[in-house]
Amino acid sequence: MNTKLTRHLCFAALLASFAFSPIALPEAKAETRISIGANIGFRLPKGAVNVSVGDHRYHYHEGRYYRKTPRGYVTVRAPRGAAIKRLPHGYTRVIIGGRTYFRHENVYYVRSSNRYIVVDEPKVVVVETEAESSEVVAVEKQNAPYTVWIDGERELVMKNGQFFRNSPQGLVWVALPVGAIAKELPSDFTSIWYQEIEYYEKDGVHFQKTPDGYRIILPPWETKY
Repeated sequence: MNTKLTRHLCFAALLASFAFSPIALPEAKAETRISIGANIGFRLPKGAVNVSVGDHRYHYHEGRYYRKTPRGYVTVRAPRGAAIKRLPHGYTRVIIGGRTYFRHENVYYVRSSNRYIVVDEPKVVVVETEAESSEVVAVEKQNAPYTVWIDGERELVMKNGQFFRNSPQGLVWVALPVGAIAKELPSDFTSIWYQEIEYYEKDGVHFQKTPDGYRIILPPWETKY
């Protein structure tokens, strides 16, 4: 056979083999979003830290919370009352009712000293009033003067997280009255769970429910660290 013809036939056969051979392509990068309840195996992400809420132990990493099970670690909803040192990347700062929240994937945090605490999703309080045109107008509820009592005798007024006593010259500022009792909680308060105990916060002032009412306290998560 002619040598030149043989070379052409070999080249044609080589092209045919390429045409019918599978070509390996790089795989598309998988989405990193993990749903609640997903099992990630027996190895936590690098850098995960321990977070305790009451007697329950969790592991936290970049906005994700995990619990250990016999089958490995599973993702869980952010436990209310969990405290973290740094917010996850991509958080959003939102202001609702004059209070600053930090939101990450529908989880809300409030800042307390050097920690960020998981809280319930805040609710916007509105009051419906009837206008002259019979239309319903939504008006943000205004903060009314809020009072607390010390030893059942001395009344103090709370405004924007500060306390004042009445005097002939007007309101006089006083220091935070730790131990003072309020009959009711202020409006637009935030519920905070810590060590399976519910606390209440308004403008940086913290309350704990007692048989006598709501006592002003220093938050235990601040005194602990």
